[in-house]
Amino acid sequence: MELQAQHAAGRGRAQHHADPHRRGRQHQRCQHAAEFQRRHLRGHREHHQGRRQLRCRPGRPASGTATDDATPTLAGTATAGAVVTVSEGTTVLGSTTAGADGSWSLELPKQGEGVHTYTATAVNAAGTKGDAAFGLTIDPTPPAVPVVNGTFEDNVGFVQGPQPSGTATDDTTPGLGGSGGTFGDVIKVYDNGSLIGSTAVDKNGNWSFTPVTPLTEAEHKLSFTAVDPVGNESKPSAPIVVNVDLTAPKAKATISAINEDTGSSSTDFVTSDQTLIISATVDVALEAGAKVQVSLDDGKNWHNATLVSGNTYSYDNRASALPDGTHSFLARVVDAAGNPGATTRQAVVIDSGKPTSDNAVAITNYADDVDPVKGDFTSGTSTNDTTPLLKGTVAGLVNGDVVQVFEGTTLLGTAQLSGSAWSLQLANTPAARTPTPQRSSMRPGTWARHRPTSS
Repeated sequence: MELQAQHAAGRGRAQHHADPHRRGRQHQRCQHAAEFQRRHLRGHREHHQGRRQLRCRPGRPASGTATDDATPTLAGTATAGAVVTVSEGTTVLGSTTAGADGSWSLELPKQGEGVHTYTATAVNAAGTKGDAAFGLTIDPTPPAVPVVNGTFEDNVGFVQGPQPSGTATDDTTPGLGGSGGTFGDVIKVYDNGSLIGSTAVDKNGNWSFTPVTPLTEAEHKLSFTAVDPVGNESKPSAPIVVNVDLTAPKAKATISAINEDTGSSSTDFVTSDQTLIISATVDVALEAGAKVQVSLDDGKNWHNATLVSGNTYSYDNRASALPDGTHSFLARVVDAAGNPGATTRQAVVIDSGKPTSDNAVAITNYADDVDPVKGDFTSGTSTNDTTPLLKGTVAGLVNGDVVQVFEGTTLLGTAQLSGSAWSLQLANTPAARTPTPQRSSMRPGTWARHRPTSS
């Protein structure tokens, strides 16, 4: 922007035509133009590669604007060779001589903060004067340090929402923000000292920022400064630390048990229990902040498991009954940033239904193979064989049914089937035992029920 003033020329022509003694003489004019511009020789500040530097960037602001430069350089044009003197009120600030092309510039001595009105007076060789005024506000005071939210916003992955400084995240463009700023100021954002972007303060004093270039997988210390309209920059804020972690955890979780497993073995994941406690184990120790999760619906929903001891974790689903059928239980480890590790899968069969009623099961005898008396014996006899082989018959079995032998409510084992016959080798049987064969279900306390075997 330029402010131009032409002074002596008009007056000179008027005097020439009014003086008859000067007719015929060569027409003379003296024209002075004072054009002022502010140059950011020292007040324009930029950051380059994290280091604060001064950079010369000439500008032409209009009269009445503000600057953070306490020693601004005024510049303009006048008649070649004219002496230009710059004053403020009665105080002369300095003088210079216009060059062959009429241009001139003058760096002012240090100016106080506030509003200033400068007058430039040009005097040519003939003594003709011309002047012009230029207003400038000196404002070297930087804004206050920005007020930064103590959290950043994670909008990616399994862990989302506000996260405190220092938290790991898999979001490479987290949301940042603050409040209490001055409308018109600009917030600059630095990553480990390097400028990565800026944002404007709104009318309510709030501001927000999301990195345009994704953050790399590393620790990022993000600090913020406020820059006012004249270029004054505040001191940096305390940093918000964002740990970008995009690497999946190495630990692997596996479904290791269900409680209660009522199948033919305690590890076959076949049960009549619809309200289960699920156990999972990990192969290596978890890193800080990592979690074990299980899913009971093939990955549609995930639940955090609780550490029981060592490398065993547990999820209690007893408050929610699962329907009968084959279920796909999953397990995984999720790190503090929300990165999931490898997923493992376990089929679980739930069958809470009663068996058909047209069935029959019985113990017919037992085999004693210990001297001095060996052979098959019926119920009520005595034996010195502590591991007798129970034998019996069964009818009405359907696919998946088994025969289990109980003493009271204690399961002694699941029998081997051969057509309509079954047998079970007892282990370390104490004296006076009364086994009871049952066509098994998976729910203790209800006898003669069928139960599918694990596939």
